[in-house]
Amino acid sequence: MGWSDNTEMMSSDSHVKSSSGGECDCIKLSASQKIVAFGITFGIGFLMTIFGNIFLGKSSTTFIILYVLGTFMCIFSTIFIVGVRKQFKMMFAKTRLWATIVFLVAFILTIVIAFTTHSGGLTSIFLFVDSIALFWYCISYIPFARDAILGCIKACFACCF
Repeated sequence: MGWSDNTEMMSSDSHVKSSSGGECDCIKLSASQKIVAFGITFGIGFLMTIFGNIFLGKSSTTFIILYVLGTFMCIFSTIFIVGVRKQFKMMFAKTRLWATIVFLVAFILTIVIAFTTHSGGLTSIFLFVDSIALFWYCISYIPFARDAILGCIKACFACCF
């Protein structure tokens, strides 16, 4: 689900091909190196957004700087997997449309609320929604990652339903 259209790009070749058939403008890495680079970049970005929570209610500017930079690092991380042009084309693909929309709306609302209301609690709610949507969006670039996560969640909560 969502990965069948990019599976060929995750081959063990030392580079990926763009949809136009030429090499994409990303760094030439093996498939495993791309996954590692994605994970490290996404992890640092995610930690920056979480670290920004320390400044909620104290410094809206510091929070927004960490939040925006961290979010952009998370988005940038997917470029290691598919390349710049392809990533932007795929943002609104059927498999990630809702994650993209929820992410963009929550991202904007988080910034607006942080600057206008200075409410740490309300900003945290939108930050949480944004982080989950961003995570779900980013893992859609790794084959079968969403299926694996859903399987784990179902297994963990099987006793409850």
